[in-house]
Amino acid sequence: MNVFIRRMESDDLDEVEEIEYITWPQYPWTAEDFIEASQPSTGNCWVLEDDKGLIGYSVQYIDADSSHIANICIRRERQQQGFGRMMLDYLINEARLSNAKYISLEVNVSNEKAYLLYKSFGFTVTERLKAYYSASEDAYKMQLCLTNADMYDYVS
Repeated sequence: MNVFIRRMESDDLDEVEEIEYITWPQYPWTAEDFIEASQPSTGNCWVLEDDKGLIGYSVQYIDADSSHIANICIRRERQQQGFGRMMLDYLINEARLSNAKYISLEVNVSNEKAYLLYKSFGFTVTERLKAYYSASEDAYKMQLCLTNADMYDYVS
């Protein structure tokens, strides 16, 4: 099975939106959000797919010295198969190629699987954001320093 990551295209938006609404029904991104996020001056939107179709997607912003991962989403039925790890590894490499010094992201405190994935890559919690997603849903702000030469040796 061929699995690859490529830039999101307009033809992907219906499927991406479908995955988004299933995964985040209370606060989903719209097609317009993804279009705006994929503008060259704004960010990068990526899709992960195989011979069967779209597996997931991500949104990453990169500026002069930092990267922010706004979204990583894998179809529920394809989770726990290493695809989130593959996407995160790709985003870290994109940040490195852009000479980012660090990567930041937010993760719902109740999303233990994602939290543990980020932690396994060396992300650390820098802050707890109260009521970030809703009045009852906090987030962890996490960060990964990319300036340590040896910090990346233990990752996949």
